[in-house]
Amino acid sequence: MSMLDSVPPPSIKALDSLMANNETPPPETEQKDDNIVAPGDLIFLHCPTDTTRQKMFVVVSGTDISSGTVLVADAVFGVGDQEADHRWTLDGEHCYYQGDVNEYITHEREVYSRENPRTPGHMRVELPAPFPLPLAKSPEETLVVRPGGILIREEYFFGDCMFCDGSGTFCPGCGGVWLSFPYLFMSCGELLACPVCHGQSFARTDKGMLQYMEYHCKPDSEEFAQAWEDRCAMVNERREELGLPAMEWEEPEEEEEEGKEGEGGKEDEGGKEEDVEV
Repeated sequence: MSMLDSVPPPSIKALDSLMANNETPPPETEQKDDNIVAPGDLIFLHCPTDTTRQKMFVVVSGTDISSGTVLVADAVFGVGDQEADHRWTLDGEHCYYQGDVNEYITHEREVYSRENPRTPGHMRVELPAPFPLPLAKSPEETLVVRPGGILIREEYFFGDCMFCDGSGTFCPGCGGVWLSFPYLFMSCGELLACPVCHGQSFARTDKGMLQYMEYHCKPDSEEFAQAWEDRCAMVNERREELGLPAMEWEEPEEEEEEGKEGEGGKEDEGGKEEDVEV
């Protein structure tokens, strides 16, 4: 039996309150008419021949693109909740808007102070008014309604990732992770699957796997080795689903035993202890 079959899921119950505030569920994947939109839908102006003309819009009002009455606003990219002005994000194969389109109607957005985002103090930022959806001006331009994450990663970010810099993993204890993805926070020294590349749900599963190995497997045991092999295979299977190249993994290094060398000196080749200046 694979070790994945016995891996307990992350403690979802303990993280419900954080998830409610920090993780937006991906949109439904059912097929929809590309001419019919709703507030909050993303529209990608795709122009592979001139990437400087590419833009992401969020629908503010209107339902039928062909009617010319759809109003949109320029959408801002971001990950997690580290900054209040993050508007849309990538979540594996999903790409969705996570803000409030009503802010563009009122022309105001309430944001927390950047100096100390955990304090109740806030300020209001004036927003531009929404504008009619720009139509494609040339055969090279196309409007992609509700674009998928794989397309956006390849065509908007050119295959790179703004969170992990394309490495596929990140340290869950560094870089303000507790602000962006608090439910993924762990101690430093681990390499967790990137929630932007692989999806937030998968990153939570990967965290559960690493915690299982840390707390339930001895580092030099067959159980640990099997769990590590299963975890690496799990990540690469997910990457294959998303069209990402497989990652090469190195075996975790065992911690060196302390106290092998005497304090204040070390042995030379002849077995005698030499003094070491401190």
